[in-house]
Amino acid sequence: MHSADILEGVVRLEIYVGRQPIFDRHMKIYGYELLYRRSQNNFFEGLNDNQATAEVINNAYFAMHFDKLTDGTRAFINFAGDLLEREVPLLLPKENLVVEVLEHVEPTDVLVAACRKLVLHGYTLALDDYTHREEKLPLLELVSIVKLELASLQKRQQQNFFQHYRGRKRFVAEKIDTQDSYALAHKLGFDLFQGYFFCKPMVIMGREIGRLNANLIKIITELSREQPDFQVLASLIKRDISWVYKLLRLANSAAFGGVQRIESIEQALVRLGLAEFKKWVYLFMLMDAQTAQNREIIKI
Repeated sequence: MHSADILEGVVRLEIYVGRQPIFDRHMKIYGYELLYRRSQNNFFEGLNDNQATAEVINNAYFAMHFDKLTDGTRAFINFAGDLLEREVPLLLPKENLVVEVLEHVEPTDVLVAACRKLVLHGYTLALDDYTHREEKLPLLELVSIVKLELASLQKRQQQNFFQHYRGRKRFVAEKIDTQDSYALAHKLGFDLFQGYFFCKPMVIMGREIGRLNANLIKIITELSREQPDFQVLASLIKRDISWVYKLLRLANSAAFGGVQRIESIEQALVRLGLAEFKKWVYLFMLMDAQTAQNREIIKI
């Protein structure tokens, strides 16, 4: 999937993230939507939603310099229902993340409860490419940002929704591709703007230390036990420099940080706790599930 080279005996893989700016009414950068890219090609090249998000999180947070990637602003990252229900966003720092709920996510009781928990923990939620329906009200009430295509306002129901919630929600005008569409969106009262008129997504390339697929299967096996052994997990993690680097980085991040700096895998596992570590492993399961050899194992 990635190009690779060998440097000092370590495999380093080329990785990519697409980045598209979102502007406020004063043409200042409000944040960036981070998009899955598997190469320098500036378009989506086929993964399912969960796998694409897992790759974006890995590349942006664990392999690249996140603050430089977002210029110290916010990262809009798409999440499908499964990742939301598994509370994966809780792995990431709330201060610079906008959890963007994809448009096809249905507001089940479990999904709404997971989103409510995110809001209670201080996370910002957005609805992507939103079309108003009454059954989506429980989810709508939890979000503070709504992304709309300007063309959708041709429908009366969508117009009424926009007028009713304008000022109560922050609205993003999506797919603003011309000067005229920007002027209209600005006049209508949109708060934020995104589209080709301002900038096409830029592909950012980085490098990541490669993961050992077989080792991941062993970690999953240990986690599946009724009482996983932290010492066994630590020994498995230590076999893979990529896991060591990312786990220590995560344990010392703002989301989990404490007064004492974590310098050992055992300490990192204790700080994260088993529940959070399982979320982290799930992300790598999704990424490794792209290979034909282990797809069925990952499903099981």
